[in-house]
Amino acid sequence: MNLVITQVQEQLTVAKTAGKQVIFLTHFVPHRDLLWARPAHFSKPRYERVYEMVNAFLGSQRLADLLETYPNVYYTFYGHVHGRHPALTHGQLTYFNQAVGVRRRHEWQAADFENQWLASLQEIKIN
Repeated sequence: MNLVITQVQEQLTVAKTAGKQVIFLTHFVPHRDLLWARPAHFSKPRYERVYEMVNAFLGSQRLADLLETYPNVYYTFYGHVHGRHPALTHGQLTYFNQAVGVRRRHEWQAADFENQWLASLQEIKIN
């Protein structure tokens, strides 16, 4: 993750210096509030470790901490977690989950891919 943070920071600094607005795209979950909530039945230490391991592979709060320090970053689109998740606005930055989900896992609300994909589209405005 250190390499990712360093590379992203370098690119965001270049964009900021050039006066560019940024839409950040990432596969992984960039903010802890977007990770899976700990299930109530995970009361044993063994289950807690599994939960923490799974969330560690989903994403990192370090990315959100970095993104939110750049006032020229307004939107972040991410995936990796399946299903539909509402947008989260934190500071000037809004996070959108663009995952379509997996049909064989019954994660679709629509009858086919096209309509599931269309339902996940977001329209944003950049000033």
